[in-house]
Amino acid sequence: MNLIPEIDWTIAALHIRDMLIAFILAVAIGWDREKQERSAGLRTFALVAVAACGCGSEIVYYPYCGEAGVISSECTSTSSTAF
Repeated sequence: MNLIPEIDWTIAALHIRDMLIAFILAVAIGWDREKQERSAGLRTFALVAVAACGCGSEIVYYPYCGEAGVISSECTSTSSTAF
């Protein structure tokens, strides 16, 4: 019984790359808002950008997981989101 699923390291690296890019861009915007003393600043922008990128990259890298609510075994082993 294999409890740990196989990891595709190339896709994992793509996820990490995308989240780092989102983090860097969000820090630049958040820093500017922090200097202007606006309500949403550095922490808020970085957190929202990385979370949105993580959810969005699931859709980009795994666009067709199952049919009409049926979740295939490939989707459950590689993706945490079911559509």
